[in-house]
Amino acid sequence: MQNYDKPLVKLPVPHELSEQWLSYWISVIENYMDIDIQLVHNNATVPIEASYIRHLISETIKHFSGNAEPSNIPIIDIMIKEFHEKLQSSYNVRIGWKPEFKFLLTFDIDIAYQFKGRPLYKHVLAFFRDAIIRPNTALKRLKFFLTGSDPFDTIPLELPVKPQLVFIYVGEGKSKHDPKLNLLPHQWKEIIHSWRRVASVHWHPSLYASQSFENFKQEFNKWLNLANKEYKDKVRFHYLNIDIQNHGQWLEKLGIKEDFSLGRYHPPFFKAGTSMPFRPFSLSENRPFNFIEYPVIAMDVSFTELTSCPQEAIEKFKDLVNKVRQVGGTMHIIIHPEKALGLEIGYEKWRPFYNFVFQVLQEQ
Repeated sequence: MQNYDKPLVKLPVPHELSEQWLSYWISVIENYMDIDIQLVHNNATVPIEASYIRHLISETIKHFSGNAEPSNIPIIDIMIKEFHEKLQSSYNVRIGWKPEFKFLLTFDIDIAYQFKGRPLYKHVLAFFRDAIIRPNTALKRLKFFLTGSDPFDTIPLELPVKPQLVFIYVGEGKSKHDPKLNLLPHQWKEIIHSWRRVASVHWHPSLYASQSFENFKQEFNKWLNLANKEYKDKVRFHYLNIDIQNHGQWLEKLGIKEDFSLGRYHPPFFKAGTSMPFRPFSLSENRPFNFIEYPVIAMDVSFTELTSCPQEAIEKFKDLVNKVRQVGGTMHIIIHPEKALGLEIGYEKWRPFYNFVFQVLQEQ
């Protein structure tokens, strides 16, 4: 093969596709490989079929707009990888593949403090319950009574691996499945400050916030006040509950530039068919959104709640890592630190799984 820094390839113009789709797809391809693309109308002069290009573009738009069924493999990354090989063979050139495998470790803080902010009578009832079923927690609760120090305060310093990003839930339990936390503003600020010592800290909207733009904006402003910020650049929806076509417009209105939500609580894991950061496509406005999406490949509870034992979870984790590694993708995983440390009921048995994940991360 000949070697070029950035070879020029001529591709046929697929019929019945808009210019916006074509230009968007070309920008996506340029994130995967080092090529210059020239579209031509005379299909006989190029070795790639127009129908093949049309299929690639249609699948990319469908997945990157959030308008496709998720896959158990990074289907778009695999398709473009195969396209990369086909280009090299058809044009007899060496084309560089840009993506390099890496981990993106993020934390979700859904239950910021275990004890603070709760009414006294709930503490008393919980103390007697804990004394019967988990004495260690009862002792910690008693310590809180005596000193006011919450054992969850030390979590940021106890974890063996530090995340790149932390997302903190600051909702008020206004919607079903939203945690109800009765923390004062200064307590929220303490939480934010404690996590800032180990990572970049950002907003984790509640389910209530994702129900309407007004709710979203109200909680957004609450976060700005608590975080002492004038703007917000990163966000992750609670339970990964993002609707790209709807919520994407909200992100743009509020100037949020990066979202870390797109994924699934249950398998399959590749909701957008990719493991790469990408710019989602707005179907209503026929253009790409102006924010970047970092798709979530796995959440810790997807392993601990959907497998029978730590070893099974470890094997599923290995399988996912291999799938992402094969395309040079980003293995974006979510960890809930209170679960990883075995502080939550039922999670002590999963310590071998968490230890394995942390060991893999430390070796990168």
